[in-house]
Amino acid sequence: MYAQADDQYTEEGDVRPVLPLPPWFRFLLVGPSVEFALLHNALIDHDDWGLTRKVHRYRDLDHEFSDACVKLEQMQVDLNAISQARSASETRLLLARASEQVDKLENVPRKAQATRSAWKRKSNGHGHPV
Repeated sequence: MYAQADDQYTEEGDVRPVLPLPPWFRFLLVGPSVEFALLHNALIDHDDWGLTRKVHRYRDLDHEFSDACVKLEQMQVDLNAISQARSASETRLLLARASEQVDKLENVPRKAQATRSAWKRKSNGHGHPV
């Protein structure tokens, strides 16, 4: 069952332009449950189960999107806090002249990536240490 496009042509045979969702409809889609129930019931009365499913799918995706945004914002807050703490820790190491305390280790062989602490996104979308 798929939602059928509602008459895509005018009486003259011209293609009707696709317009953005009207604000009142978007409010019904993503607004409080009471308003969404009104939309749902109107769709049931319209007897187009494909369209009803598309509307429910959009609402589900909107909730998923909102949840992901909240998680992303929290992760950014956490990342900023860790970055500040790491910077403060590095400052304390500099003030303590920590590298001078163990300068005999300066010539220990090391891999190039060992001097960086960053995260890089792979082409497949998964991250890995650089």
